[in-house]
Amino acid sequence: MLNVHIKFSAVFVLAAFLVIGPAPAFSQNLLGFFRLPSGQSFGALAIGNGPRYMGAAETVTVPVPVAQFQSGPYTSRLVANYLAVDLVETDAWAAGPSGLLRFGRSRSNDPAVDSMQDISWTIDLGGHLHRQWNRSDYQRYGAVGGSVLFDMGNVHGGWTANANIMQFVPFGRFGTLGLAAGTHYGSGSFTQTYFGVSEADAALSGLPVYTPGGGLRDVYVASVLIQPVSPEWAVGAGFLYSKLMGASAESPIVAEQSQFYVGIGVMRVW
Repeated sequence: MLNVHIKFSAVFVLAAFLVIGPAPAFSQNLLGFFRLPSGQSFGALAIGNGPRYMGAAETVTVPVPVAQFQSGPYTSRLVANYLAVDLVETDAWAAGPSGLLRFGRSRSNDPAVDSMQDISWTIDLGGHLHRQWNRSDYQRYGAVGGSVLFDMGNVHGGWTANANIMQFVPFGRFGTLGLAAGTHYGSGSFTQTYFGVSEADAALSGLPVYTPGGGLRDVYVASVLIQPVSPEWAVGAGFLYSKLMGASAESPIVAEQSQFYVGIGVMRVW
């Protein structure tokens, strides 16, 4: 039973460093790249710190809720503002719909960025597909795959894609260490909305007009360490490093191309 609990403890810790607060940084899909197999239900709370928005130098620290629900053959995973449901799952494959409540940008400590027009929230919908291995060995579980999401609220009017690979290995007597790497791609309209500077924004902020095209948005590496403290409880910590790339990195609103996320969390399995 302990290995089962280790598996689920990974999910809540991921939220601590992948999804940071009610700010645009965590809403840009820097989450969900650690794929976990189905199993018991759980609830968790993590505390994380990371950039206020993609490219920001300022950071925020907030609590993040995470949950997994098992209903027959279907598994639903909620990680803050990201929801994924496995409607199809075998020992080798898992697939289903995904959704993201993508928060906007309304404030910043950078006076130029703060003076730009606000970006409202929207809902992105799409799906995920993963090839998985060692499904029954939770301390050695691995997967490769990704997701594609499309804007349903016509805020950015585009789409994003995520490709990733991940592997879990035993750490100590009962602990588990998770390692992951991946990348994000943004369409032209997505990149323009979150990294571009329109003529109106340039007049408000004093920044130069910037019209980026779509392309590779970032690459990232991450790790998470999970330590059970009882059959029902576990604690953990995680770290993620993301490097903005291409047109996104060259945006005049970007103060830091290197983005760091850290966090700790605790969870309860039932």
